[in-house]
Amino acid sequence: MRIDRDAADAAWPALLAMKRLVRASDGSAAPNVAFVRESGAWTVVADGPAFDTATLYASERPDFAPPSGERASSVVRVDPLSGATSIDRSGVLGADDEAVLAAVRLYAPLVFGSGRAVRSGGSFVIAHVAQSLDARIACVNGHSQWISNDANLRHAHRLRALHDAVVVGGRTVERDDPRLTVRLVDGDDPARVILSGSASVLRGEASYRALDGGVVVCREDAETGAAHGAEVLSVPSPATGLLTPRSVLDALRRQRLATVFVEGGGMTLSAFLEHGAIDVLHVHVAPIVLGSGVASFTLPEIACVQDARRFDVAHFDLDGEMLFECRPVCAE
Repeated sequence: MRIDRDAADAAWPALLAMKRLVRASDGSAAPNVAFVRESGAWTVVADGPAFDTATLYASERPDFAPPSGERASSVVRVDPLSGATSIDRSGVLGADDEAVLAAVRLYAPLVFGSGRAVRSGGSFVIAHVAQSLDARIACVNGHSQWISNDANLRHAHRLRALHDAVVVGGRTVERDDPRLTVRLVDGDDPARVILSGSASVLRGEASYRALDGGVVVCREDAETGAAHGAEVLSVPSPATGLLTPRSVLDALRRQRLATVFVEGGGMTLSAFLEHGAIDVLHVHVAPIVLGSGVASFTLPEIACVQDARRFDVAHFDLDGEMLFECRPVCAE
């Protein structure tokens, strides 16, 4: 499915409204949500009446159907357990509508997954990585700006806007000094969370931009030094001294941060993947070969191909570069 910038921008205000509606739901299930095209613009309606114009519906209720009398509609069905989606089409949609539908298909499951996490008291975690064809996220010297195209940068900012918190490792902060804000799209900035087991990110003289108003998660025995405007969360850690994704997520939930976007770097993303703490993984592949550099994932060795981690995959074309939506397949 191809998602161009105009289609994503057209769908985005309605997706933000959808996020607010789903997150505000007090019941055991999210409301039925409809994306409605009115006078060339897309709006969102919860549990609304039938509409004559082409409508894109999204619901996590598997028995949901469009209102009777609808002339042209498409339904994005979201499985309430797995978060997987499917698209039912009826009537005829124009090319622009199809592109908007692709954007809804990409982002609606994340909105519903977040809503389920909030209602259940759990966590919902999405991770994102931009890599070269040879699975590198940076050159040997750490340079990585920018492997992906502008469409993927905007995609990453949308992911920030859809979640309570954006998580990066301390090394990423020390190397890149990211702002971790929503600058390229509309929406609210997420809480900026830096994982630094030893709290080394706080002990240097430099005050990184993400620290001001951010959250640093470290070990209970870490020497924190000056906080540089950050809130410090100390969590228990195993004998290895490494932060575990579960302890991090538990600490964030206590801060009412239930929906988490793991943005990098490679070691942080690999740790969440190794511990089975990722619900959805987005892998953006740029049409370049670095030949050497930092690998996308670093995981324990396996003895045979059959032991590899497996995913259900859908793919999207973001302005000529490929984005893979990967959902872990549970071993039987």
